[in-house]
Amino acid sequence: MDIKIEKGIPITNSCGRRPKYPWAQLQVGDSFLASGASNPMNVTNSRMLAERKYGFKFAARSTPDGVRVWRIA
Repeated sequence: MDIKIEKGIPITNSCGRRPKYPWAQLQVGDSFLASGASNPMNVTNSRMLAERKYGFKFAARSTPDGVRVWRIA
């Protein structure tokens, strides 16, 4: 196996995958509807991780159309 050493290649900023929901863009009082969420626990688990990562507080409620999430603090 022949491996070529290259110089001057910048490191990309992408680390991991992009968030599925717009946690970082929400302002207090904003909300979004996760209409494709068949299981509310998926959104709830993602919400708990976002609270730890960003230091925000969110509330999530099941609706007939999906799961609605609000940023509350």
